[in-house]
Amino acid sequence: MLTMRPFAIPLIRGLKEAGYGVYYLSNYSRKAYEECAESLAFMPYMDGGLVSFRAGKTKPSPDMYRLFLDTCGLKAGECLFVDDTKENVRAAEALGFTGLVFTSFDRLMDDLGRLGVLAGEGPEKAEG
Repeated sequence: MLTMRPFAIPLIRGLKEAGYGVYYLSNYSRKAYEECAESLAFMPYMDGGLVSFRAGKTKPSPDMYRLFLDTCGLKAGECLFVDDTKENVRAAEALGFTGLVFTSFDRLMDDLGRLGVLAGEGPEKAEG
């Protein structure tokens, strides 16, 4: 069952306002994607991404992450990957992503703070 988390859109907006690109990499099936649209209301706020049923691959396959990077024009070493499955995070880290295992919103905010990723501290602000 897919559930929209109330913090998702405000968090995405805050990260984007801070200058970060925000992307999704999801193992959604076609059925979930089509039948649970309300839980995916955050997607239009993002800069792009990849859904597994379209890719023909799933996390934690390294090919899924590589296709994501190619599709979105990103470099693993410049990406922070957040997922609620430890195996998916470890697979991303093996390819050069920085990884965080999502357990709660509060923990995510602590982890983002520890990494210096907070609203108002985006990449262009850190350089200035």
